[in-house]
Amino acid sequence: MSTALRDLSAQEVKNKGYRALKKRDAVKAVIHFSGGHDDGSPESIVLTKTDGTKETIKEHYQPSTYVEGKGFVREPYPEDVREDAELAEILVRPIYDRYGSFAGDFYVTGTCTWDVINRLVTVSDRTEVPSYYNEEIDW
Repeated sequence: MSTALRDLSAQEVKNKGYRALKKRDAVKAVIHFSGGHDDGSPESIVLTKTDGTKETIKEHYQPSTYVEGKGFVREPYPEDVREDAELAEILVRPIYDRYGSFAGDFYVTGTCTWDVINRLVTVSDRTEVPSYYNEEIDW
């Protein structure tokens, strides 16, 4: 995630997301995601346009370079993917805010929906915890 986006509040990210979706003539975005056990990510990002058509966008790897004394510094996205990459980065923020790196003994699947008309972002999920946490053990 870019430093500039990471420094924004949740409300600022929402406002930025709504503006970006309106610019793309989208009324809704649905992001399917899954993960757990230290690995997870969005699987698909689908925009629904005002005319009902769908557009799929994807996350893009943001290159970084190691700079002595600063660590890894993110480089700008390549021009040919910048618009999609920056929009995807905004749209997946609620997922990463909720699940971080998906670390832990759980598995989750769900959707994050951006409703532009009602200005509402919802995350719906189903979480599974390994059964050994619910078993009684005789010592």
